[in-house]
Amino acid sequence: MIEDRNLKEGTRLVARYKKADYFVTVVDAEGEPGKVRYRLDDGREFKSLSAAGSAVMEGHACNGWRFWSLMPEQTEGTTADVESTSKAKGKTKHDVESNSGEPTTEEHPTE
Repeated sequence: MIEDRNLKEGTRLVARYKKADYFVTVVDAEGEPGKVRYRLDDGREFKSLSAAGSAVMEGHACNGWRFWSLMPEQTEGTTADVESTSKAKGKTKHDVESNSGEPTTEEHPTE
């Protein structure tokens, strides 16, 4: 969810819908000083994030401020990146750092 609605030109947003990532860029609304539009990667432009989200969702209405999220900052190689990637793959930070190719934690059956 986007809290600061004063998005600057060039800001990239991302949304996940039906297991696919979609991207929109904030662009200048030509001929409309002080206004912006939202351009999907396929080139279509919209006056609102809700309209852009609705286009992604095949015409279903959505709250664009909740549908879209700011692109995460580039954190490649940081501990936070390792931890978030590991969680997504079901591994612990220790598993990733072991470099052995095999998990280092033992799995215990639940009783």
